[in-house]
Amino acid sequence: MAELSLKQVVDRLNDEFASDSRRIVFWYDDNGDFAEEIEQLQLNNAKILVLDGHNQFATKLIIEREDVKSNYLIYAPYPEPALVNNHLADVAFYSKRFYADRASLIVRDLNMDKGLLPVIQKHIKFFGSKDRLQRFYALETDHYTDESLCIAMMCVCARVKVASFDEVLRVVLTADSLQDNSYLQEFAKYELESVFWELCQQEFGYIDETPNLTKLAATLLMTYASCKISKALPSQWQHFVTDKTGSVMTFLDGMMNSILYRDGYDNLVGTVEQGLHVAEWLSEYEPTVLYDCDIFRCVDTFLLKYITQKLLAEDLFIKIGDYDLPSLCDARERMHFGEEVKAAYDMLKEAYQIISSAKYVEPKTLLEAVKQYIDSDYKMDSAYRHFYRNYDALESVEPYENLRELVENIYTNEYLGRQLPSWNDALTEQGNFGDLPRQTHFYHDYLQYKKEKTVVIISDAFRYEAARELYEKLADDEKNTVNINLIIGVLPSYTRLGMLALLPHQDLELNDSFEELIDGQHVIDMKGRQAVLQKVNENNACISFEELKKLKKDERRQVFTGRQVVYVYHDRVDSAGENSPDSVFAACDTAITEIFDMVKLLSNTANIQHFIITADHGFIYKRDAVTESEKIAGVSDKDSLVKRRYIVGNNAVKDNGICHLTMGSIFENNDKKIVSFPMSHNVFKAPGGGLNYVHGGSSPQELIVPVVEVYAQKGHVDTQNAEIKVVTMLHKITNLITNMEFVQSAPVSDMVKAVNYALYFEDESGAKITNVENYAAESREQDTAKRIFKVRFVFKNQTYDATKKYYMVIMNQDTNIELSRQEMRIDVAFAGDFGF
Repeated sequence: MAELSLKQVVDRLNDEFASDSRRIVFWYDDNGDFAEEIEQLQLNNAKILVLDGHNQFATKLIIEREDVKSNYLIYAPYPEPALVNNHLADVAFYSKRFYADRASLIVRDLNMDKGLLPVIQKHIKFFGSKDRLQRFYALETDHYTDESLCIAMMCVCARVKVASFDEVLRVVLTADSLQDNSYLQEFAKYELESVFWELCQQEFGYIDETPNLTKLAATLLMTYASCKISKALPSQWQHFVTDKTGSVMTFLDGMMNSILYRDGYDNLVGTVEQGLHVAEWLSEYEPTVLYDCDIFRCVDTFLLKYITQKLLAEDLFIKIGDYDLPSLCDARERMHFGEEVKAAYDMLKEAYQIISSAKYVEPKTLLEAVKQYIDSDYKMDSAYRHFYRNYDALESVEPYENLRELVENIYTNEYLGRQLPSWNDALTEQGNFGDLPRQTHFYHDYLQYKKEKTVVIISDAFRYEAARELYEKLADDEKNTVNINLIIGVLPSYTRLGMLALLPHQDLELNDSFEELIDGQHVIDMKGRQAVLQKVNENNACISFEELKKLKKDERRQVFTGRQVVYVYHDRVDSAGENSPDSVFAACDTAITEIFDMVKLLSNTANIQHFIITADHGFIYKRDAVTESEKIAGVSDKDSLVKRRYIVGNNAVKDNGICHLTMGSIFENNDKKIVSFPMSHNVFKAPGGGLNYVHGGSSPQELIVPVVEVYAQKGHVDTQNAEIKVVTMLHKITNLITNMEFVQSAPVSDMVKAVNYALYFEDESGAKITNVENYAAESREQDTAKRIFKVRFVFKNQTYDATKKYYMVIMNQDTNIELSRQEMRIDVAFAGDFGF
């Protein structure tokens, strides 16, 4: 911005004299910049008197005696005299001042104290750009001091839109390299660099004769780490630690939790970790002193290794701080680098569940075995599935290969190896399925007498444990009323037979040619299934899931118009299992999501309120390759149907480890043929591959078929968020480090939704004065005591006014709406002077 032109000066002066009332304006032109031009000024409504140092009384006589009506500009080509020498001071008191130099105009325009004029003049080069000046004005700082003025200039250089040194520093540290930093170069250009380092010392305790950003970053991170590691830092790092821990923690929490700065923060951490060999030094520390430290990536590496070792040793009852192994994994996932290592921690949690359930208890009867499976045993299959889902998501599995072998051994030998023989003993001893609900009765039990329109989603190989996960997801939607039951599938448990069992019929059989017949008809496709459905009700129909998914809204609605029962056939899991066995668990996740989304879609767009989700059969999957010892020699009888998990023929296969039932006991008819099946998870030798994923046998994983029934309500059902409340009732904070207890008010359920919260303290202006602690209110514990948790707040080491208001804030991070704001007094002795 150039100096003001004569025309600009005239225009400003004419504005001053535009009032109808009399105006006297004093203009002290310190350097006499306009002394030569003053006589040329042509003012519209004022006269000009020029002071020469000797005519003050004459000037006073004119304006107060001789001409008391005219407007006057009193111009002096020198600075304003001291009060004892200024005989016009009383006139100036009731008059106005005019400034024509850039610094003075800025002081006047922003209503600054005149004492700031030297600061503006020192940095006058900064104000030489119209763009910078506009951005400076746009900050709209309420009150200027020497410090806030310099901070505002740095904000403009860093293109920060709020007047905050913390924001300036975050940009400087994250938006450019730590060496040859362009922002520091900009500060130096306008004589602000020394102020920047002074503020770093004042705010964060960083003192250095030759300051640089790398050492500043190390100071911030090590100071934060000293509060999070419950052991003294290595002596080589001690000089980085300052007494401004509260300020440092608040500052870094702001970076870690900010979408704008978190990536830059991660890069900053990487630089310091590498430069100070953080991983090497911290590897000497016990993980038990590191568990609360979320400042460095390498801490998760150490904790993951530690937890893995404990699991391999089957040492499951250790405590680290207030955490057991699963809750420690949960806590680490919620920390800053948690998303990067979530799959590893999730995998370890599932391994924990598998190892802790290793001692299988055999039920005595088939009914007890079924009940035990749906109450608890299914969780082992679910944990195994989730273990491999997360294991497969890891970038490197090498650190966990031994753990995988342990999990595989427990699942295969301790679980399946004991469960399946016990199950089959009970089944063959009983000789049939007894009074258990059967798949062959499905239409009669669930649909024959229903009056409401019903969509039946049949997902091929969607086994019970995956259906439980779908059930929980559906139940969490407040619009749904959901229950889950079971039916015992047909044996052999394969697709065409299971699909027919779900259709309405009087007779189901496997004839001597091993064709599946329903009421004497061999039905093998969608058209045939629809014909069977329409025999009992012409308004029934069926459609494939993929076809339904591709339809437009009006076309989709038309599918269900005038219909009573519509079967929707879904084939995600079995297709993956047959074609890419190791992807079958990922396919289960996809199936859960697809079915959930379809229920929601049809209830919202096709006016369907009643859904039933079921399957034709389940499956067994084991990751390790099947060994020769697990293969049972089949039969050479050409009249028998020989498959991996079953053999159907006129005679039972007599051999160790093989069970058998009559087909008549399964189909409730007089069929004398025998189905033979392995007592364990073993398979018969048969042509073809695909030994990891199998079905057709008698295991509960194959035979226990889920029936999830959903009523999607038309009306709205009110739900509430899981809230957290303060347990520790404090009204005054007396320590810079303060622990407080909170409680999640209610367990998460279908009526109470999980919420992510941020907890922190702030002052009257809204500035955070502590670290920000994130907490996920997602506990389903019924016992209130188990929903209590502790939070450690570290306050900025600054002076607190005991008469002012401070607030403990609980913020809903999902909605950015405050849950609560509790007023607190802070009365900390020596804060701001002596540290901790």
